[in-house]
Amino acid sequence: MDELVEEQRLGASLGGKDANAACLALSKAARALLLYDAENQLIRDFLGDLRDRIWAFGEMHGPLDLDVRPFELVRDGEVVYNERDRERSLSWRMFRDGIRRLVVRPEVTWEELLSLLEILSIRYTGLRQQEDDIVTLLWRAGFVNIEVHSVEGVISQDEQTTLSKKKQSCWTGPRYQAPADWDQPLPELADRIEVSYRPVTLWEIDELRMEQASSQAVLLGLRLASELIEASLDQHGEGTELSKVLVFLSEFRDHLLEEARLQALLDLLDLIEKAYMPPPPLVVEFGEALVNKHSLAILLRAQRHHVTPSRMLVAFVNRFREPPFEGLVGVLVATEDDAVRRLLRQLIEPMLVGREARFSELAVSLPPRAAADLVRAAGRSIPSHALDIAALLAESRPDQRDLVEEISLLLERSQDGAEVAAALKRLLESSIPNVRLRAIEELTERRERSAYDNLVALAETRGEDMSTEEADKIGIALATLLPEVASEQFESWVAVKEGMIGRLMKGDTRMNLRRVAVSGFGEMPRDARGSRLLHWLSSNSEGDLRRHVAATIVKRRVTLHGR
Repeated sequence: MDELVEEQRLGASLGGKDANAACLALSKAARALLLYDAENQLIRDFLGDLRDRIWAFGEMHGPLDLDVRPFELVRDGEVVYNERDRERSLSWRMFRDGIRRLVVRPEVTWEELLSLLEILSIRYTGLRQQEDDIVTLLWRAGFVNIEVHSVEGVISQDEQTTLSKKKQSCWTGPRYQAPADWDQPLPELADRIEVSYRPVTLWEIDELRMEQASSQAVLLGLRLASELIEASLDQHGEGTELSKVLVFLSEFRDHLLEEARLQALLDLLDLIEKAYMPPPPLVVEFGEALVNKHSLAILLRAQRHHVTPSRMLVAFVNRFREPPFEGLVGVLVATEDDAVRRLLRQLIEPMLVGREARFSELAVSLPPRAAADLVRAAGRSIPSHALDIAALLAESRPDQRDLVEEISLLLERSQDGAEVAAALKRLLESSIPNVRLRAIEELTERRERSAYDNLVALAETRGEDMSTEEADKIGIALATLLPEVASEQFESWVAVKEGMIGRLMKGDTRMNLRRVAVSGFGEMPRDARGSRLLHWLSSNSEGDLRRHVAATIVKRRVTLHGR
């Protein structure tokens, strides 16, 4: 709890106190995300406090406009946040990455606040990490009601030393210098006027600042794109060829892609598609460039701080006539980033419905880790098919441990149904013991009576190769599913006659079948046949089987009489 000790309360004016409360709520919530599970009640309390503080400030005082200093946040010249500990300081995290001003407008949405919180919490994890800095993450988030003003970030002493070494290794070859008068004489100017100066008004300065704001650059680019598209459609004037217009649009698209500006990309695609109906081949190629493996990897890396795909990312993926299934699978194969893989599984999941055949082909041909991720994605949308493929892969690949664990996860999540039941029955035929055991457990828990004959066949075919654990689980399953029928089956396994079948049956097989029967009778304490056969076995068996019979008799007595 030392991490969540509250920072200093500040503020002389009412607005300063409210700004201080909002800053403290933001700082505590950002640090708490790293310490507690998302379902923790403490996290919920912090999030609720953050929402209330920010929205209350907006209603009473307007935009929360903060100047960012190394260890302070300042509003209208008043210090509203102060924390000198670099590991805990919210202001230091932002100042280090180059932020000098943060503005949260009253219209800020809850989704924007959560995204801001996720970005700040990432930067609380340490000074050196693979994630982008706050400025880049905020830029890519595409906020509408959160504004950031930034400069180059702070460079540590170690980083400065590294840069100095790099500078020393620059080009040292021959250098050429132009003559001093190479650009003379200067041209004669016809009209000469005196240089004069005038004061710049505040509203002009604000206009200049707005032109430099990150949000304005994108808006200007979209406006230019719209004008170029209109020029290409001009039927009365000279017009502009589509290929020439697409030169700029492609460069603008690539810029937005590198910056992962999802909303701007969606706006650009809407402009183009509305203008060109039906879309010519050049326009189709323009859109397809956004859903190849390279483009999707950029967008997903920029979204890696999200636990689930953002609404904009889902909208982007689903806006194409043909969902980029192959491109997403390509990224899944190429990336080792666990956060990106998590997002990929969630995006691919709904796309698998109707693509069962393609899913089967890919799962068999993909590298082991990618195949396991694809099976996991299929677990919710096509569970029975996912179980079949997982079992097939576990049988055919030496790296079966991950897939066996994936089968267990699939079984835990899958709902009851005929298809899942059929898949479970097929898993009983697996050569992997752990897969068979999980299938037996699931069939027992689901009370799947149709699997009774399959379990009997499993017990009789496994015979001497059956482990004691598997024998016990089969017996419990049979007694749970159809106790009346199982009692007669158990009797036939216990009292094997010395006829033709008895002579053909090996001793290990007979012993294992008797163990199945004993475990089954243990689940039916009131079964009279079981009482008679268990007492008979207690005098006509030895070793592990005899000890198991004795333990089962005790278990039945405790169940019936409590002692």
